[in-house]
Amino acid sequence: MLKPYSLSIFHITWTDKRTGKPYEALGFNTVRHKKFTELHHMFYPGGRKIVPADLSEIANEIALAIFIGDDGTYDSSSKTVKISVDAYDPSSRRNISNWLSKMNIENTIEKDRIYILRRSLPQLVRLVYEYLPPSMHYKLGIKPRLPTEQTVVRQVGLYPRGVLAA
Repeated sequence: MLKPYSLSIFHITWTDKRTGKPYEALGFNTVRHKKFTELHHMFYPGGRKIVPADLSEIANEIALAIFIGDDGTYDSSSKTVKISVDAYDPSSRRNISNWLSKMNIENTIEKDRIYILRRSLPQLVRLVYEYLPPSMHYKLGIKPRLPTEQTVVRQVGLYPRGVLAA
């Protein structure tokens, strides 16, 4: 989706000085474009990060999937999804909550988290499942499907000729 606006992909590695744990990440930069500038002005007026009140008019299920993929996590104790919103002011938190409500996702704000009510988890899954890569389905409380032995054998190419159809 962003390929026409993307520059080369870069790879970085670093070590957390506090823990000594190594990390790595992939990233990319985008070219300048007036739409990106508009979005920046909308979400960073005066240089401060906010969520606009009209979020439901500008953000869809794909945006929600990206948001869950970034700030969401499955809470196994409450058996639902919680979204970290500690970087947002109370007004922005309410705007996010209202956006979710307009998508028929009941939620509650508790301190620096938005909790999806358990009865609304199926609705959240219906909206974002297809937009999240399988490696992130755990954020919805969905365990990854293990490939069958036949699938693994076919992918790795370890079967004798003629045993499995290609």
